Amino acid sequence: MPTNSDHLKLQQFKKKNLYTIFITNIIHGFGFSMFNVVYQPYLYEITQSEVILGYLATFGMLMQLLPMQLSGKIADKHGRKSLILIGLSMIVVGLIIIVIFQELVLIISGITLIFLGYGIRDPPKQIFTRENSEDKKHGLMFSLMFFGYFAGSIGGNLMVTYLGKPAQFYFGIFAGIIILQIFIQFFFLKEEKSAQPFQSKDVESVLSEETVKKDLKSESSWITIFKNPKNRRIIIFFLVDSMIWGISLSIYTGALVANYSLTKEQIGVIIIIFNISNMIFQIPCGHLVDKIGKKWSLFLGDSLGFVIFGFALLGWVFRDQYLMPFLYAAHFVLGIVVSVFLPAQMALLSNLDKKKPTEYYGIMNLILALGFMPMGLISGLIIAKVHYIAPFIITLLLIPLELLYLVKIFPNDK
Repeated sequence: MPTNSDHLKLQQFKKKNLYTIFITNIIHGFGFSMFNVVYQPYLYEITQSEVILGYLATFGMLMQLLPMQLSGKIADKHGRKSLILIGLSMIVVGLIIIVIFQELVLIISGITLIFLGYGIRDPPKQIFTRENSEDKKHGLMFSLMFFGYFAGSIGGNLMVTYLGKPAQFYFGIFAGIIILQIFIQFFFLKEEKSAQPFQSKDVESVLSEETVKKDLKSESSWITIFKNPKNRRIIIFFLVDSMIWGISLSIYTGALVANYSLTKEQIGVIIIIFNISNMIFQIPCGHLVDKIGKKWSLFLGDSLGFVIFGFALLGWVFRDQYLMPFLYAAHFVLGIVVSVFLPAQMALLSNLDKKKPTEYYGIMNLILALGFMPMGLISGLIIAKVHYIAPFIITLLLIPLELLYLVKIFPNDK
């Protein structure tokens, strides 16, 4: 029977893990922000086609989502840390490829490894964060982790904005940063020998070996995840949400370059504003999620979509005089949306099942691909065939459906 001393050691164990994740989120945010600023513009420079850019955005999303269930399943059985490190190692290899080679086929192979790596890393990382946080502070803890990430992002964006180097320069720096991250997490992330070291108190304390074996031989997780009515309502909402917002955001950065001829430096400033907004609002919004509940946090985040895409439309209308101020305002509000929406989303998706949380998280993200994955292609086609602002109008018209669903159907958590 666990003693008070054991409980204290466990809490210290968890704190060290959270500190490690927080610190590596800062340095990863620094590197990924550079990658994020130059990635789509770099692909557009090579392809000179919004449609091909849409194909590549869709392909990257597919590669990220395909391994998530398998990664989650392995992590639930054998632990989270090794999968996190494997994913990071694949990202490094992919970045090195796109630094060295200029041929499109080799660049696509690098993209494949990068996004496969993220797909392998993300499920165990998010569940590991939840398992190490306190039961009633999941929203705040995810907010703190995002705060660290966006704090680091500001430095990366400033670097792109003021250095003005070629894209491969930033890809190379990002590779070096991830190598440092692998080193830190290899030595400082600690995991108990069991596959699920930190179950919440609401889970039954002991599962017999017979029960575990029976569970592993039971019906497919794809079936059981839909059998729970609450899970079904959550899945439908996030699937629809990924489609509605994805049609405007999936190739947004590349479309800015194609339609307004923005430079990497201008995009860097826009993303810095987005990251500053995230830093300001992450922790207050994390407290808000835990206070008002996940459902109404999602409602608030989606409601702000009217402001974001309204500013985007106004930026196009007044593009000769006020384009950049409207883009700055839109991204500042988008930072608020991320601050309130993501912690609520992560708290929900990381708790769909008590015994196999990582596998279910991976399945859920793969389901979301059905909504978001085609949006890069669809958005590129709409922009090419109709108009640049058409995706924004579509999103604005569909957001009320999301809000109605949240009010009438989405499960309460308070």
